[in-house]
Amino acid sequence: MMVKELHRPTSLDEALRLLSSEGARPLAGGTTLLLSLGAQALVDISRCGLDGIEVGDQAIQVGAMVTCAAVVRALRQHPSAFSDAASLVGSRVLRNHVTVGGNSVMVYAWSDLPVALLAMGASFELATLAGRRTLSADQFYAAHPTRVLAKGELLVSVSIPRPGAGEGSAFVKFARNVGDHASASVAASLAMDSSTVRSARLVAGGVKGMPQLLGKAAASLVGRPLDDAVLQEMAELARTEVDAIADFRGGKDWRRHLVGVLAMDAVRLAANRVRGEAS
Repeated sequence: MMVKELHRPTSLDEALRLLSSEGARPLAGGTTLLLSLGAQALVDISRCGLDGIEVGDQAIQVGAMVTCAAVVRALRQHPSAFSDAASLVGSRVLRNHVTVGGNSVMVYAWSDLPVALLAMGASFELATLAGRRTLSADQFYAAHPTRVLAKGELLVSVSIPRPGAGEGSAFVKFARNVGDHASASVAASLAMDSSTVRSARLVAGGVKGMPQLLGKAAASLVGRPLDDAVLQEMAELARTEVDAIADFRGGKDWRRHLVGVLAMDAVRLAANRVRGEAS
């Protein structure tokens, strides 16, 4: 079925009304437009007031239409796994088009933002004509977001917690060249008391399907100092825990090994941010 209609609403209410129609899908940055060709109508949400970034005391509120390039510019003074991931999405040209909402919802194995958002415990505000609801990252990524969203429901904003005292996060990835999709990626979020880890959250991406929480690897850090032995143990658990596929970017075992290496890098960078030693 071909797209027959393109709508350009100028308010969120109008967009939600259009999206409630059978066969209608939202159009954000357009980088996955070909995947929407089964829709009967596209609803361009670029003029619906969803392009703001608000840095609050407790959280950073990011509209669904904010581009990755805009995130990088706005959050230079607030380094985190989220800003890291936004700076590494695709090429510089693509970052001017890829939106936070689109990249959060249209999840592929190589997607960057979902890995960081899951690690940081972001929350997602969804809207329909009937009202709004907020889902945690664990709820939003419990299945593919396109199955989590109800009919006519639209992601309107993402809320990313700001780090408190002793907290920090980081995202790292490996790609064959600049602009390529991730062969593997890892995001780490830490809370520390002096040199000891109080809590940790690790997420792997780029290896298979949805982002994967690395619960055993993260738990191995808690209550311990981040010395080389602890990091090596954590990396080995990450390699064992992660599920990977083989494709033209690499084999299963290589990807698992890569996740272990990246997990150490992400944890080190997050810890350095806690200590104020890295931007």
